[in-house]
Amino acid sequence: MNKRIFVSIVFLLSLLLLTACNVSEKDALGNAELALEQTLEMEPMEGTAEGEDFTYYIPSGFTVDEDIEGSNNVVLNDKEQLYILFVNPFEQDDSKVVFESTLLSYNNVLINESFMKDNKFVYLIIDKEQQKDGEYEVTFGIGGVKITTVTDTNNMEDSVRKMVEIVSSVNLEGEE
Repeated sequence: MNKRIFVSIVFLLSLLLLTACNVSEKDALGNAELALEQTLEMEPMEGTAEGEDFTYYIPSGFTVDEDIEGSNNVVLNDKEQLYILFVNPFEQDDSKVVFESTLLSYNNVLINESFMKDNKFVYLIIDKEQQKDGEYEVTFGIGGVKITTVTDTNNMEDSVRKMVEIVSSVNLEGEE
């Protein structure tokens, strides 16, 4: 009898700990928007890597998985989480073209935030993934530069911070 009570208590405590570690969807979305605002207020990071016609910052722990030769896409990896950086050098910082075309590809948008900041068109789109329960496709961009990843509620805030750091750091050749 004592063994059953002990096992029940351990099970309940484990369940409580697992539940406490999960961030609700509502909280994750709110934290992502806050991370966007806070990170945009920071000075852009200095470029630490080079694409075909641009430089960009890679956060600590990230690796370049694949630099597709002859294109403006870079695949970054952070502990098995992939980020795809896309740079359209023909679109200016105030362009809405990449945003509008990206938005068309989503079906279950939870956040569609866009605004002008310092003559730059900034946007954050969070779409609930249909393929995998509990996963979200997150896209952050400024004009013709965007980055996309798939994440969960526990990692969404950190993902958005890193995405803003990366995109804000992109510097096209010929720009100051």
